[in-house]
Order: sequence, then C-alpha cells, then structure tokens
Amino acid sequence: MNRATFYYHFFDKYDLLEKVLSEDVLQGVLKNVTSHEGLTPESLNEIFFSLLSFQNGLANQCSRSYEAFTPKIETIVKEVLGRVFRDL
Repeated sequence: MNRATFYYHFFDKYDLLEKVLSEDVLQGVLKNVTSHEGLTPESLNEIFFSLLSFQNGLANQCSRSYEAFTPKIETIVKEVLGRVFRDL
C-alpha cells in the first residue's frame, strides 16, 4: 500500500490503531460483555478476564509497539467499554 492510499483511509497511525481496536480486535471482548443481561459479579469477572486476555494478546504480538501505544489503547478500550456499560 502506498502512502496516498493509507492517508485516503486514515488520518494517521493513531486513527488506524483506533479503527483496528474498536472494529476488529475489541469485538471478541465486546461479544463477551454484551452476552450478559446485566452486570453481576460473575459477568464482571468474565469481562475482566476477557480484557486481560485481550491485553496479553496485544502485548505478546508486538511488544515494542504495544508499549508505545499503551496510553492510546487504554483510552480506546475505556471509551468503547464505557458505551457498552451505559447500554447495559
């Protein structure tokens, strides 16, 4: 992919990161969250372990990039989960 094509679809690398996290990667976590009818201790426990698994997967796949993008990843995860929890 050349530079013009990238910038046609994304504003910058942070925009790409946000799209990938919110549309693809977080879908597994969100599926786990939305499968519950309400917030119970058991559902919160499952959500927590799902998030840990998600974070572990990211950290293991690309450790250098993960460290650099950790603040942005945390922000995106908080925003997406905040919307889901409000809906619950």
